[in-house]
Amino acid sequence: MSSIPSWDEIGCIRCVACVGSCPVGSIRFSNNRIIFLGETCTGCGLCVRICPVGALSRKGDDDE
Repeated sequence: MSSIPSWDEIGCIRCVACVGSCPVGSIRFSNNRIIFLGETCTGCGLCVRICPVGALSRKGDDDE
């Protein structure tokens, strides 16, 4: 599945680990917000896996 992650603004601790983890640079941090550049996101899920508080998720990740 390839999908742009969803960001939980309340749960996010603004560590920006996701920004540095993106292999294609599709995540930006601006004005205290995480911004996904959908046109370049490959949906690899690395940002979701690296988030220390689970503030990023992809639709279908919990589906069996």
